[in-house]
Amino acid sequence: MWTKYVFITESQSLLNRNIRGLAVALALLFFALIFSGVALSAFVVEQKLFGQRYTGSKQLLIIAALSVVIYLVVWLLKGFALYCRGKGKLIWLPLYLGSVAIVAFLPAWVAYQWAGGANHPTSSIGAAIALFGLIYWHFQFHADGAPMIARPAYHAGISLAALFW
Repeated sequence: MWTKYVFITESQSLLNRNIRGLAVALALLFFALIFSGVALSAFVVEQKLFGQRYTGSKQLLIIAALSVVIYLVVWLLKGFALYCRGKGKLIWLPLYLGSVAIVAFLPAWVAYQWAGGANHPTSSIGAAIALFGLIYWHFQFHADGAPMIARPAYHAGISLAALFW
C-alpha cells in the first residue's frame, strides 16, 4: 500500500485562510441583514425616547438592549398570534401584520430607499424583496416554533393568549 503525502504550500494555506475569512464575513453579513429590522426599530425607539441625550457607546448599549427587548417581544407576539389563529380569533391578524412590519418591512423599505428608490425601480424592488424574504424566512411568522434563545418569550405568548381565551 502506497502512502500519498500532500504538501500544502504557503500560498495554499494563505488561500485557505482567506476563504475561511470570507465565509465568516458572509455569515456575519447574513446575520446583520436578518437582525437589521430589530436594530433599526431599536434605533427609532431610542431616538424617540432619549433624543440626542446619549452619544457613542452609551447609545450603542441602549440600542443593543432595546434590540434584545424588541426581539423577545416579537417572539411573544408570534406565540400570541399563532395561539389565537389556532383558536380562530381574528386578533392574530393585526399582531401578525405588526410583527412583520416591525421586523421585516422596515428594513425592506430602507433597502428600497438605499438602492435608489423610484429612480432605479428594478434594483430597488429586487433588494427590498430579497431582504424581506430573507428576514421573513428566518422568523417564519407563519410556522410554529422559535429559536432556543426566544423560546421562553414564545411560550409566554402562548400562555398569555391562553389566559384570555
